[in-house]
Amino acid sequence: MHKKLNVQSLIYTGLFLFVLMVGVVGVEERLVFFGVPTNILISLFVLFVVLYEKSGRWFTLSLYRLLPVTVVFLTLFYSSSLDYGIFKSLNLFVVTILCLSVLALSVDRFGSEAVVFSIVVILLVLLVITSLYKLNFGFWDRGVRFFLNGPIVFGRLMAMGLICTLFLDFNKKIKVIVSFLFFVSVLWTQSKGPLLSATLCLLYFFYKETGMKGYFLILMSGASIFFCVIFGSLILEILVTLDSPLLSRIIILINGDDVSNYGSVGSRVDAIETSMHMIWNHLFFGVGVGSWGEYAGYFDIYYPHNFVMEVFSELGLFLGCIFAYRYFDFFKAGYNVYSLLALMFLLNQMVSGDLLDSRYVLVFSVFSLIYKEYLLVEQSGND
Repeated sequence: MHKKLNVQSLIYTGLFLFVLMVGVVGVEERLVFFGVPTNILISLFVLFVVLYEKSGRWFTLSLYRLLPVTVVFLTLFYSSSLDYGIFKSLNLFVVTILCLSVLALSVDRFGSEAVVFSIVVILLVLLVITSLYKLNFGFWDRGVRFFLNGPIVFGRLMAMGLICTLFLDFNKKIKVIVSFLFFVSVLWTQSKGPLLSATLCLLYFFYKETGMKGYFLILMSGASIFFCVIFGSLILEILVTLDSPLLSRIIILINGDDVSNYGSVGSRVDAIETSMHMIWNHLFFGVGVGSWGEYAGYFDIYYPHNFVMEVFSELGLFLGCIFAYRYFDFFKAGYNVYSLLALMFLLNQMVSGDLLDSRYVLVFSVFSLIYKEYLLVEQSGND
């Protein structure tokens, strides 16, 4: 791994991370400064860069790879929440194309090592800025935003930094310190989804890198004990202070949701049951993208916080299978940093977020295969 920071790689990677984190190409109020929508300007600049460099090769390839995802637009014809459906599907498609294009361009120009290193550096800077912000407005208060992000999104980003750090060919002491900082930062968010997925991917990394298969069960047992110790006091506090059934508290703990959103086990069970009914009653084509909340009839709940349930209830089994195909490209890509990131984000997506949030999975899953089939082949040929 490069020990000297490549400034150009840092800029390109920064553009990639910005578009990925914001996830919206329209006006985003939190990113309007002096009346200027910065995310729109940066998205247009990224589009210009990827079209200008190499005659848009990576943009064209990204567009081709994402063709199965376009079936989501067909469901807009019968969606009962057209505005929300357009918002989710259009931003998912456009943001993913931009992110894939600039990521492929960056790795092509600077190498995977430089890009992964740039990701780690940028996320460390974000961690520092967020820490300063939280120190001023409430360091331990989960209700206070983690700078520009909510706790779950920030936890995902820190887990991303952890995975990237694991693949750095760097000084071992520095590597351990940086990995520890990212892991503690995930703990800091109190977001159980990012913590669980990061821990599982950490164990998988250790398993793959060391080949110590005999110790895998021991590590899993150790991780279970670790979770019990870390969250033991939190569980007791919830049980003592909240007047709700035990099972409800456990579900809230696992999913990291506020009590106001999922105050009982019944609401979660109802959400799953409702999704299953939607799938059964609209087996092949679903209820339409963005329509889950309309059919569910819940107050202020617009999606089931589960990728599989959302996809197959809104798109149906036929369109859903076509749509989700590219989300699992990382299985064909084999073991690399990008496929492990895709796995980590997929695990997150099973317990929180909507279809638009699944862009993290889609970007790294599709790119992991592009990296294997194109970039690795070309780089080895140049060597």
